[in-house]
Amino acid sequence: MRPAIARVWHFCLDRGVLASFCAGALATLALPPADFMPAFLALGFVFYRAAYAVQWRESCLYIGAGAYGWFFASLYWISNSLLVGAADYWFLIPFSLFGIPVIVSLFWVVGAGIGFGIARTKAGRMVMMAVMVGASEWAREFVATGFPWNAPGLIVLSSDFTAALPAIFGQTGCNFLALFAVILLPLFLHYRHENSGKIRRMIPSAIAVILIVMTGLLFYANRQITPQNPVDEASGIRVVQPAVPQAEKWQRDKRDNHLARLEQLSIAPSNRVIDLVIWPETAFAGDYHQEASLFDSMAKNIANTHGASGGAGQLLSGIVRFDAEDNLRNSALLIAEDGTKALYNKTHLVPFGEYVPWRSIPFIDAIAGPVDFVAGDKVRPLFAPHFGFILPLICYEAIFPALPRRATQRPTIIINLTNDGWFGHTAGPYQHLAQTRMTAISYGIAIVRVANSGISAAYDGKGNEIAALGLGEQGVFDIARPAQYAATFFARFGMVITLCLFIVLFGVAVLLDRRGKKRQV
Repeated sequence: MRPAIARVWHFCLDRGVLASFCAGALATLALPPADFMPAFLALGFVFYRAAYAVQWRESCLYIGAGAYGWFFASLYWISNSLLVGAADYWFLIPFSLFGIPVIVSLFWVVGAGIGFGIARTKAGRMVMMAVMVGASEWAREFVATGFPWNAPGLIVLSSDFTAALPAIFGQTGCNFLALFAVILLPLFLHYRHENSGKIRRMIPSAIAVILIVMTGLLFYANRQITPQNPVDEASGIRVVQPAVPQAEKWQRDKRDNHLARLEQLSIAPSNRVIDLVIWPETAFAGDYHQEASLFDSMAKNIANTHGASGGAGQLLSGIVRFDAEDNLRNSALLIAEDGTKALYNKTHLVPFGEYVPWRSIPFIDAIAGPVDFVAGDKVRPLFAPHFGFILPLICYEAIFPALPRRATQRPTIIINLTNDGWFGHTAGPYQHLAQTRMTAISYGIAIVRVANSGISAAYDGKGNEIAALGLGEQGVFDIARPAQYAATFFARFGMVITLCLFIVLFGVAVLLDRRGKKRQV
């Protein structure tokens, strides 16, 4: 056993696997909350080393190590949820901390393996692997219900200059752009090392052309996001962040205090008219089906209080309920000033969090509970007077780039109701916030994120912050109804843009590969 362990250890040290892992981990500094974009260049080492690998397996190992470093260092916070509340699931930490990054890293390994197999030269492989890893990120949005968390394209939000790119390319297209950008320096170093004459001299010019084109696209993206309707100062929104500790949220003896806190924050005086009050996901800690009268009385009090000041005082809240067919739902409930109600049922549920794909797993009921949530069948916006169509996205739904496209009608505003209290003061809430902002920019639709313990924030259709409440803060912020923007390039053409980008970058990889083969002949 010892010689085998020694061989594995020396392989990691001698062949650069450990270095690839460290490079992937270092690159995560480009993600929130650090937002240090240059750190992403560390991934270039991973692709450079993988392209110079002699064998397919060796190349996949380097990419896998880099991917594991990326996801291990950026998804560590998932384990925090296993230690919150009355249940103590510390024995699952090894799976969440080490196992989940392995599973997600396999997407990069498969993509890079295909890229290595298609190309035959080092330069061709470098570009082809970046392109195919981008394609694997596309697949990560859908396979096994999807988990597009911490996609490479998220780094474009680290700079206000590049933050407009999702309006053209969306998150998936930004993945391709980010991965292509990260291999430009390694590609230049390759041609410099190979002393490839004409091609080496062309590389700086090619990079300059790429930068000019990207700059032009950014200016175009910023110009095309134009408001159709200005900010409506006469119609106000109140975001309530109660900051209820997750460990106390479902304790029955403390619920009255928590509900009183919600109500007091909701009816506090404001310097503007309030037409819509928003509570976070599962703000009402109880079964709405059984306690509708209690909830409705609170909503009526809020409506009357703001109605006295000229506002409508509508309430939008996350609730847990059993429907008429006895299905458990994670829902958003909108109560208008006249008592009219509208419901949105969460359509994209969290595996093992809200339902269990395989109930036959031993002891799974003790971990996930005996009852699964049931998903809604349509992404249907709710109509709210003074606001038009509101699309509630509940928690996890906000990270899926294509979900707003499935809406039965283009919403006036997107509202993300969430509870990140499970993850404490980690990077998780910051990353969730960034992906919510990515959605706003991609579609040119203002988005309001309402979190139990933070970070709650509002962004306009260009991704500019309007207001925010920090992590762990208790309070409210009031804003005017944000401006309405025209549909972005991505909102109009969607994945057609991504497909075109994939074809172009795939063509670049093939061209470099063929030129490399001619030089070798």
